[in-house]
Amino acid sequence: MSRTVHYQKHRIKSSPQLLGNERRWQVKIFIWWEEQYAVTVKSFTFDLKYQTEKEADIHGIAFGQQIIDGNVPGVSLRGGRIGPRYLLRRVD
Repeated sequence: MSRTVHYQKHRIKSSPQLLGNERRWQVKIFIWWEEQYAVTVKSFTFDLKYQTEKEADIHGIAFGQQIIDGNVPGVSLRGGRIGPRYLLRRVD
């Protein structure tokens, strides 16, 4: 299951990955947008694991929307500090 949604002039593609040794799903998303005739794509992965692909997909899309809205501390689509890939870990 891979799906793409449009959100605030961006596209978010959820691409859950099955972790074979754990039989659980990990979120991987791609966010892309166009500015001044150039397309920028960034990928994000985070460490939370889910029982189903659908659950990972839903959380991935929501995570992408939070990134676009600027609600994920330390993560920026346009900032120079964050590279094209960012790993988030759950802090319990």
